[in-house]
Amino acid sequence: MADTIKIAMQDSLLEHIAGLLLQAGGRDLSGFVVVFPGDRPCLYLRELLNRRISGPYHPPHLLSIDALVTLLSQQYAGGARHDVESLELLHGLWQVVRAVSEGVETRDVMKEVVKDFETFFFWGMELLQVLNEFESEDFTPDFIDRYVNLALEADGLSPEAAGVWPFLGRIYEEWLNLLQERSWWTRGERYRLASKLEQVDWSFLLRSNAGGTPVIYLAGFLLPSTDPDAYQSRTEQKIFDLLVNRHDATCITYDRSISRQPEVKVYEAVNFHGQLAMAGRILHEKNVEKDQVSHELRAFVLPSPDRLIPALCWLMNAQPAPFNVTMGYPMERLPLTELVFSVLALVQSSIWSAENAGGISMGNLLYLPDLICLLSHPYLLAYERSLLREPESTTGSVLEAWMQEKRMSFGDPQELREALAAASMDDSFFEAVLRVARETASSSTVEGRALCLIGFINGLSQADVMLQDVMRGAFWQDGNRVLMELLQALARSPLRQEEMSAAGFKRLLRYLMAERRLPFKGIPLEGLQVLGILETRCLNFDEVFIFDLNEGVLPSGIRPNAILPFSLRRAMKLSNVNNTIRIERHHLLRLMAGASRVHLFYSASQQSERSRFLEEIIWEREKQAKKILEDGIVCRQHLHIRPVELGRGIASKSDAVLKKLQTIVYSASSINTYLKCPYRFYVKYCLGIPDDRKRYEIDGAVIGNILHGTLYDMYSPFVQQPINNDMLEQIGNSIDSYLIKNIEKILMEQERWSVQIKLLKEIMKYRIEGFMKFEKNNNSGMYIKALETTKEKQLTLKNGCSIRIKGRIDRIHIKDDETWIVDYKTGNDVKSISKYIDITLFDRESLKNNVVSFQLPIYLWLCDESNTYSQINAAYYRLKGLTANTGDSSPEIRFFDEDGEMQPAIMKEFFLPALDAIFCELLSQDTQFTPDFSDADYCGYCAYAHTVCKAV
Repeated sequence: MADTIKIAMQDSLLEHIAGLLLQAGGRDLSGFVVVFPGDRPCLYLRELLNRRISGPYHPPHLLSIDALVTLLSQQYAGGARHDVESLELLHGLWQVVRAVSEGVETRDVMKEVVKDFETFFFWGMELLQVLNEFESEDFTPDFIDRYVNLALEADGLSPEAAGVWPFLGRIYEEWLNLLQERSWWTRGERYRLASKLEQVDWSFLLRSNAGGTPVIYLAGFLLPSTDPDAYQSRTEQKIFDLLVNRHDATCITYDRSISRQPEVKVYEAVNFHGQLAMAGRILHEKNVEKDQVSHELRAFVLPSPDRLIPALCWLMNAQPAPFNVTMGYPMERLPLTELVFSVLALVQSSIWSAENAGGISMGNLLYLPDLICLLSHPYLLAYERSLLREPESTTGSVLEAWMQEKRMSFGDPQELREALAAASMDDSFFEAVLRVARETASSSTVEGRALCLIGFINGLSQADVMLQDVMRGAFWQDGNRVLMELLQALARSPLRQEEMSAAGFKRLLRYLMAERRLPFKGIPLEGLQVLGILETRCLNFDEVFIFDLNEGVLPSGIRPNAILPFSLRRAMKLSNVNNTIRIERHHLLRLMAGASRVHLFYSASQQSERSRFLEEIIWEREKQAKKILEDGIVCRQHLHIRPVELGRGIASKSDAVLKKLQTIVYSASSINTYLKCPYRFYVKYCLGIPDDRKRYEIDGAVIGNILHGTLYDMYSPFVQQPINNDMLEQIGNSIDSYLIKNIEKILMEQERWSVQIKLLKEIMKYRIEGFMKFEKNNNSGMYIKALETTKEKQLTLKNGCSIRIKGRIDRIHIKDDETWIVDYKTGNDVKSISKYIDITLFDRESLKNNVVSFQLPIYLWLCDESNTYSQINAAYYRLKGLTANTGDSSPEIRFFDEDGEMQPAIMKEFFLPALDAIFCELLSQDTQFTPDFSDADYCGYCAYAHTVCKAV
């Protein structure tokens, strides 16, 4: 058995291997095999040997572990197995699962899974990953069944409640049979077959010395035998044992010693674009200083491939140096791919009439936002200009103006033709796009939809303005070619006759896109290197820029699998999230150890948490320095925010503003606005700038107004009288008429409704029917005291000031001698408030994060004349998600819990002092109206974000 060689983390693995090869082999290195974790070290070692050896030589065999396993598995299987497309694998797996479900008494979950391929698709992708992992571990069906039963027993689950777990062993057994029958293999199957070899015949490499054994180096792997944190699958362990024990392979791995600390700097930015800007300044300063680091020894490391596109845009525009990209361009970002997805989005969102003898009828309704998005695609704009000879307006702009004027989201083709005619616009381009959408909508099979899209792309490419005129260059042409090949593969795949909706076809296409990356053509080892974290394995760079060191990116963790949850993974001793984190930590620390200078970037925001790896690095530096280094080690991005530069975004309280604040009659909504963002309160209530925006969709406020108006109309005939079940039944029977009345009042008064409004009406009806079911079960016998009533009172603050507060209350009713204040909620669920009574800090920030809303306590204060807060309660009634079939779960969120003795304390010791503190701050001249950017979603929906505030 050969020895294991350990080298320090900062040492160059490639230099070490090159030294071993040259020392032992001279110019003939053909008797050596070097195996790496990936492909990229092979390129670097070959380049290193070329520089070291002057003149011709016989190179060694340089392989990735996957390439070696493929050769070994071919040897075991006699070369009979071959790779197949994932489409064939998924279809084959579907056949297996259907056969298993037909052969046993299946439960409802299995019947649902196999009812059609579209339903099976996402479940099948998860199952394919599970089976691939089972193959990598060389599990047997009996082993799987045994551990499934143990996991069921440990979790206390019956087989009926375990979903597909009890079928995993049988599915796996039939899956292995299918792979063998069809001579297929997957990555896991290659490892499983290769691990069954007992002796390797190396003649496939050493043809001039058949039967001989090469000198084998296994380089850069994490090995359980030398590192307790390492993880290998069972098949990988068997392959390594075979190579080491039978063929004297030498393992060259890293130990944990680091004798040289690189220069490390940490940078905090607001987002990824800020990280790039800070990196740009660093490179600019180095260019000014004439830094001598060659581009090839400088690496940009992107832990997530999603960051490649903005990084490339920045490099192409801001960095004059050449660069090399190894990650591959995502197919989803190709312009032609976006065009195809836009067609499918329109097909998916529009309403298509049933087919008749003459084909698709003209009674279709197109979803206008998706139609305009499609018409505005650069390829179609170029096509339109060539077709209509440079029109002054575009079809998309005309239809967008019509949509805004009519305030409609759906339109039938005839209406759109009339709109184009009114604008003196030729409709031939519109008809061409409509024809493609109709044909794609009417083709229900995978083959039909794929052929429609192929025809659409071919038609564009044959137009007067070629696609090449819009996107020139071989790179884009290669991407378009790959997309066409993918659609053609779908059209002739085993799935071609499967029924699939437009949404399902889009998801399938997106899944296939995610498997493909368009490689960049260039010289791999020249220029600044742009890599993923795994591509840096075994490589050393002099200067390294590592981006996005945030939790969820690095470490990435492991995504839960619905079929193989953590409890079952643990029982089977499969790789878990801890293994993944340890391996990622090793790759990061080794990359840093091999560099002279390291720049670590992360984003700081409410949604982004600094990586635990970064925390560990800073902590290690602090232990060495024996002091806190946070301010000294982290370079923060200083931004000049435009609102401050323009004198906007922060408002002081002048005498006029203070006078205005004392005259406002405050509502719960205005107080909640101040809690969330003082500057928004200032703009809306002090300056009086309305937050009305043009909305092309029916938003939550509109839906809320319709539902509130309908409920008021339904209950108003029964105010100030007891309500029994017969009355509630009568109220429920009036839903249709009052709902129609309020929709026409708020949305439109035209005779014909759009499909969107019709669907909205049905959804609202279901919600109110579900609410009436709750009323019958819980509120029969109540006495309705008032509906939509306004209350107003004066509040005297501790500082002596007095302010007026008002509220409009949806309903007040009495039941069992207790008064109830009810507020209907049509949006997202709200938090219960009474559990926050332990909060002692009454500053705005604390109350914003915990109280959320002062609405119910203000309503209680307004309505309780006795100021005792006994025999009175308030509640939110949630209408969102309710249907006529809603179960027993209550839509009611009570303000007070069952303990009536606590009610006065909750109000008097918490909410009223908190309200007093907020108003004292609001009326104080010492505080300013400052924007609160902590909630990105709140800023995103703010009407002032792009105008007076410019937060977004």
